[in-house]
Amino acid sequence: MSAFIASAGKLGAPLGHDFCCISLSDLMTPWTTIENRIQAAAKGDFVTSLYNPRSKKRFWQLNRFKEIFLEHRSPSTPVAVIRQVTRPDEHIILTTLGEFDTQIVDMFSLVMIGNSQTYQFQNFLVTPRGYLARKPHTGQEIQDESFRQIEQNLKRTDLSKEDRWAVMRCIHTTADFEYENLYLSNNDSIKNGMIISKTEEPLLPM
Repeated sequence: MSAFIASAGKLGAPLGHDFCCISLSDLMTPWTTIENRIQAAAKGDFVTSLYNPRSKKRFWQLNRFKEIFLEHRSPSTPVAVIRQVTRPDEHIILTTLGEFDTQIVDMFSLVMIGNSQTYQFQNFLVTPRGYLARKPHTGQEIQDESFRQIEQNLKRTDLSKEDRWAVMRCIHTTADFEYENLYLSNNDSIKNGMIISKTEEPLLPM
């Protein structure tokens, strides 16, 4: 199992949205290439895991990484340093990007930086799979916002209210907007089914 997966399991749910892994070792990869990748990850708002973050002879790269991320992320962005993950002397430190002390990191450490939506809950990090730019109050709020975003992106104008609801449910379940094009119903079948369900009558004659 990769160290970033093991670390994510220890942290709770930090990889709930898009993420990437970057090695800071420039032994075989030019630093200019690595820095370009860091810039892309920071601008793209990816949750980012760092391999080979710091060694005795290679220490400035992590400081440069922090500088770049602070150009694009809030100083309050959650950061986790996981040392010796899954081993007897495992140790986890939770901090923020602004307070992140690069001196505590070594080659036995993995560093994970959250995105703009990641937040700390007790001793865990959570990155929600939603569209909110803040910590959600309830699961219902996340769902409502998801449906609102889906509805804004629907293009068909020939759907009844009931059929529109069915299409939105399909897209919400699968995350595939192609269902809008594939959807077909006849004679208000969704609407009639809802009416029958509300009257508690059987859908088929007995």
